[in-house]
Amino acid sequence: MEYLFYILFFVIISVLSLCTIIPIFKRHHKTTGAIINYNATMSKYVYKVNMKSDDIIEKLKCKNIDDELSCTIDLANSVMTFSDDNDTREYHYCIQESSDYSVLKLEKVSLISMKSQIPYKLNPYMVRKLHAEMLPYSDNSF
Repeated sequence: MEYLFYILFFVIISVLSLCTIIPIFKRHHKTTGAIINYNATMSKYVYKVNMKSDDIIEKLKCKNIDDELSCTIDLANSVMTFSDDNDTREYHYCIQESSDYSVLKLEKVSLISMKSQIPYKLNPYMVRKLHAEMLPYSDNSF
């Protein structure tokens, strides 16, 4: 009887976990087209943007009503700070320009931090705000 309780407990926890995880993966797939543009800890991101670096910075500074995140930029330290209602995350940025496009690389400043929703909101924000394309992290790691 005791084993039955453990088996039922495990099955219920597994189903609840899957019901939570699967919608996150579906949203990610819809936004990114199944391209993983970040490392395993979601601390580094890579984007292709069809703008020059000055245009990228100016566009990120402008806050729109429907933006989930706000962005402030410290040009002297090359740090972008993304904020939502409850949290703030800082990322070092590097913009590599080519003739047709720029590659925007973000790396989280503090490796030790509390849980946050900002990493999950960053890709949709960049796609909407900059019309960015995600570049596969495995091909563009840094």
